[in-house]
Amino acid sequence: MRYISELLTRVGRRLDRRHYSHADGAILTLTGYFNYGNVIQRYALQQFLVQHGHKFVSYVDTHSAPHDHYRITRRSRLKTPARAIKRFLRSQRPYWYVPSLYDIHPESHRIGHIIEFVNDNIWIKPFDPKDTFGHYVVGSDQVWRNWWNNSETLGYYFLDFLEGREVNRVAYAASFGMEQIGDAMTPDDIEYVRPHIQLFDSLSVREETGVDIVFDTWGRDDVVNTVDPTLLLSRNDYSTLIDKSAASDEQVQPVFTYIIDQTTKEKAFISRMKRYYGVAKATEIRTHGGAENDTLPPMELWLKGFRDSDLVVTNSYHGLLFSVINNTNFIVVGRTHGGLSRLHSFLSEYGLESRFVDETALDAFDPSSLDTIDWTHINSQLDKRRTQSGDWLLQSLN
Repeated sequence: MRYISELLTRVGRRLDRRHYSHADGAILTLTGYFNYGNVIQRYALQQFLVQHGHKFVSYVDTHSAPHDHYRITRRSRLKTPARAIKRFLRSQRPYWYVPSLYDIHPESHRIGHIIEFVNDNIWIKPFDPKDTFGHYVVGSDQVWRNWWNNSETLGYYFLDFLEGREVNRVAYAASFGMEQIGDAMTPDDIEYVRPHIQLFDSLSVREETGVDIVFDTWGRDDVVNTVDPTLLLSRNDYSTLIDKSAASDEQVQPVFTYIIDQTTKEKAFISRMKRYYGVAKATEIRTHGGAENDTLPPMELWLKGFRDSDLVVTNSYHGLLFSVINNTNFIVVGRTHGGLSRLHSFLSEYGLESRFVDETALDAFDPSSLDTIDWTHINSQLDKRRTQSGDWLLQSLN
């Protein structure tokens, strides 16, 4: 039996090498399953590249994902015949049995829908420093903010493991998440990544403040500002995901809320907005918070909330972006912990500052003061920025 196990392992590794040999490169970004925005930006960047003839795997890192990846692995599937013999000898039915995801990872129940979306729609691969891809793309999301208080972990997102190798290094819409470098990393971090950021062939950041940070901190004057990957795709691209899913039959209320770490003040604010707009119910999705046994709704229902509602209330950066993508009226609540620079950067660029309310000013907010959004103008601006950013990324890979 040990020989069979070793043989299956070797076969699995060979199949994996063949599977990933067709990739042109790898994408490095924050990975996990609790944050809809992070997952959908991973999907969007990879999908945009696929649409333009580039096959990129999305690395699953070893520090921010709960497991290397939540999947039924090839090795587990290859073991099915041997497992069937064991189950037959034990009179254990069914004989032909492949364990479910929840059998292997029972703690994954709450995030099961998100795991399924990742496994069905994103080509993922566990990080391996021995990979020999020709292109490595870092971004997007707040990858250049030291969440881990560890310079070496931060260095992963500056491609420190590629030291001495001649490959194409690209940062696409990387974000510090903060307006000051000192709020994103320590002086030691700055020096640790200094030699690595100098090796990037192409550099772009998500916020305009990031352009200044890179120049002031490391002296790079060739940095450009590009849009979040989710904006590289169109409303129709996301509607395709919705309409081919079970969420297509779900009803969305006129008010849709997507709140991260909801507070009592935010809950009261949502109730006030429902009364103001004359609706009794709202479609509500929360990521962090709620009962531990709550199951997070499918990604496609999250997307549908932004498309089919009349008003979105959110404190999420990607909640803001998907409101704009779908031309849906919105109010965005600022939370300091989440990083306000990205909200302010986007809202000011598109002239949408009146749609912002700080979490400390919810009680005083008057919805009648909201300006009407000129979606024709917004869409024109967005189309221009989408084209510029997409062209920059594709050129960086040539």
